[in-house]
Amino acid sequence: PQESRTMKEDFPAWLDEQFLYLVLQGKDLYNGTISIINYSVEPAVAPGNNFASNLYRVNLYYSEESLKNIYLSLIVKVPSTKGFLGEYLEVMDLFGKERKIYDTILPMFKDTLRKELGPISLHCPLRKGLVLMDLTEEGYKMCNKWKRLDFPHCELVIKAIAKYHAASVLCYHNDPKLVESVSKEVVYPDRGPYEKELKVWVETSVENIARKLSEIKDCKLYADYILGKLDKIWNSAKGMCKRKATGLNVLNHGDLWANNVLFKYNSFNEVEDVKFIDFPIARFTSPVLDLMYFLWMSASERVLRDRHEELYNIYLLNLNYNLQRLGCVERMSRGELLQDLCSLSDWALLSICLFIPKVMSEPEDYNMDVEVGKTKECFQKLLNGKSFTELLPVLVKLFVDWTQRLKEIV
Repeated sequence: PQESRTMKEDFPAWLDEQFLYLVLQGKDLYNGTISIINYSVEPAVAPGNNFASNLYRVNLYYSEESLKNIYLSLIVKVPSTKGFLGEYLEVMDLFGKERKIYDTILPMFKDTLRKELGPISLHCPLRKGLVLMDLTEEGYKMCNKWKRLDFPHCELVIKAIAKYHAASVLCYHNDPKLVESVSKEVVYPDRGPYEKELKVWVETSVENIARKLSEIKDCKLYADYILGKLDKIWNSAKGMCKRKATGLNVLNHGDLWANNVLFKYNSFNEVEDVKFIDFPIARFTSPVLDLMYFLWMSASERVLRDRHEELYNIYLLNLNYNLQRLGCVERMSRGELLQDLCSLSDWALLSICLFIPKVMSEPEDYNMDVEVGKTKECFQKLLNGKSFTELLPVLVKLFVDWTQRLKEIV
């Protein structure tokens, strides 16, 4: 068979014909003789769009029994092995967790909901790796991360995550151990192996954001507001991730933002469907964490200012409708939703301080291989990015206004 590889790219040697043969053979999709005709490998995303893994797109032609020239586009995902991040991914077993979600939980959700919420996973010969059907072949695409999402995009994501959350409640009834096995905390672990490093990262990031705000016209008040939270922010983060003692807990996606959502459009270029990818940070707690993270990371300024509450109401309606449809007795009241938004509002602030600088980074500013000791310098560079500098005061002002409104309602 022919093999074509872009010369300037450094693709792993194991991503070869034998690997692809095992993928095709291993999923029970095909029985009989398979022969690979040709394949090509290319990077699946542009630099700066993937943060903890290497993603390859494989275009594959093969034949099987009487069928000739079958085309398949696959996404192969393997963890980054460099620097602190590589070590962290290995020790915390983020890939093992994500693989279980793709292989076991998403197919369960599909049976439950009669709808696929993510890509289909195929057999992967590597212990630490994933092979997924390429959603772009079905017409799904990623939005531009620089352009925050308008209301129709946000509404679709909110409705889909309500289905996902409802299916997870049923899944927890049927197999609590399975849900627990994929929801161990990896970002804010309590007494985890990297608690010290992660605490430094969180506190330094929040402090740097406050310092940056203090240098921006009319933002001194916001800087002081954030600094006032610094001493308690790490314990607050750890507490927010934990399962609630009473009320509704769901399996959160954990990293729900624009780059982990693929959209499909109709012929009028109106958004009509959505699928989720990237599940290694799943946690079992209040659904509010997914909602806040998604909206503050991805929604446009206009949506955050004018239609924020509307999206929470849409979520509540869809969540309770799906819980009822699936035969679950649980419901979430408006009171519980508002109470969670209020008590967990620091989660939105953490999203703004920790993750938006990274996702708004220019490819050349984001260094995935950063060692722990150099985290400060790396983060400083991200903070000075033009897009982030423009966005930060807008988001922080919206956040402070929003928390004030919440307090009045609750």
